[in-house]
Amino acid sequence: MLWQGFGYSWDLLSHRIAYLRAGVAEDAPGSITAQLGIVGGPWSTGDVLADQPSYMLRWREVTSRYLRSSHREWAMTIPAEGAAVEIVRLDFAELGFLGKGTHAIALQGVEWDTDIPQSADFPADYDPADGWTPQGFGAGVEVLSTDDAGFELLLWSHFKPGPLDRDDMNAAVPHARIGAVLRFLLLELDPVSDPVFTSGHLEAQTYYAIDPPNTPHPPIAEAERSLTVEGQPGHSFAIPLLQSWDFELNASLDEEGRYLREFRAGVEDFEYDAQSGRADFLLDGFVSLASLLEEGDLEVEFSADVGLLQWQDEDASDQALSLSGTSDVLGRFDLVVPSP
Repeated sequence: MLWQGFGYSWDLLSHRIAYLRAGVAEDAPGSITAQLGIVGGPWSTGDVLADQPSYMLRWREVTSRYLRSSHREWAMTIPAEGAAVEIVRLDFAELGFLGKGTHAIALQGVEWDTDIPQSADFPADYDPADGWTPQGFGAGVEVLSTDDAGFELLLWSHFKPGPLDRDDMNAAVPHARIGAVLRFLLLELDPVSDPVFTSGHLEAQTYYAIDPPNTPHPPIAEAERSLTVEGQPGHSFAIPLLQSWDFELNASLDEEGRYLREFRAGVEDFEYDAQSGRADFLLDGFVSLASLLEEGDLEVEFSADVGLLQWQDEDASDQALSLSGTSDVLGRFDLVVPSP
């Protein structure tokens, strides 16, 4: 079971981000757990105004006799600079792996929480639980190396607040710390299946000149979000791995943050041709502040890393699935979804 991305939107207005959680887990046979949750600032929680979020989650269910997997998570604290990067060692034995064949990694979920203890320099007149206007956010995982005993992994989580229209928030931005949890899936393919891993990288940009209210925010054109990965011809089966996604906002606009109405990231579509070994990815990378209240233009730089994992298995299968809806709950919640 592979996470393929997520999206959130607000019914009424754009908001800060105080808490965000999106991912999938397989807690019991025959079902998956959708790990969800979002909180904006006081204009979403009812302290000033109440707003309702909508969610979207994508994943793929994969079966193959040659595939082993292990789900892990890693907690980090993001410093004021906006990114936490760690190199982690995991042994095959603790993962239940044999240490043979091809190994890969995929993102399985993200989580950020602004309501954590701050440094002694943090201003007393701003509550970090009110969240931040983000200037960038994203996450990624990578296998740096393997040996006979295990993996060396690169894990990173990015959440950078940016200043905007609130003096108390702006004074606190240089001191902000964010709690982060990175969830990921480690994969091992038996060498008898002739496995092959190939990676790909995509970058896309757009600029929205704001003309309030409710300025249209068309998605980045599909041609700019499309990526072809050339694998090895003749492999009967392949799956897409989402290894990173990232938004950088307003790089040329003084790195300002923005209140956000909607955002999505992940693998929107995937097509594989076994004869040629070619895989076509359509990535989803969308950010919008379209609202009754809009604070400045929006410059978006989106990037993503994907993996193509191929092997020989005529009996393997996968199914792309998604879940969407609205929530009356702000903050962390789970939904159990039966497998088809």
